[in-house]
Amino acid sequence: MTLQRISGVFFVIFAATMIWGVIPAQTEPVYPDGSIPPEVLPSVYAAMIGLFGGALACQRGEAHTLDLRQAAKTTGVYLIALAGVLAMKHFGFLLAAPALALGLLWLVGERRPLWLAIGGLAGPLLIWTVFEILLGRLLP
Repeated sequence: MTLQRISGVFFVIFAATMIWGVIPAQTEPVYPDGSIPPEVLPSVYAAMIGLFGGALACQRGEAHTLDLRQAAKTTGVYLIALAGVLAMKHFGFLLAAPALALGLLWLVGERRPLWLAIGGLAGPLLIWTVFEILLGRLLP
């Protein structure tokens, strides 16, 4: 089995877990004012991940050996994301999201101060502004 197929199957399982497990458990089943339910957008994104994962799993590819350095980076991304989600629960979005974004940017090799500021500070602030101020939806 190739790495592409393994990755594709992983993302199909991930998407299914999100659609039928995580998203329903983390959103309100009925939104009172008749607007779009809060689970729609994450479900659409999860479905897209599943579709692209399925396409990746169906591709024919050459067998590659596992690159341990790349596997370590992938594990690092997972652990930073997990720590960021847990930190959001305890410290709130405004404190945890910039640290999460900066950690991920640093891990993937970004060192330019302007891009670190945009991705690590301006990005989370923009997300907070859109959700909290414009949409009136509380972030953790």
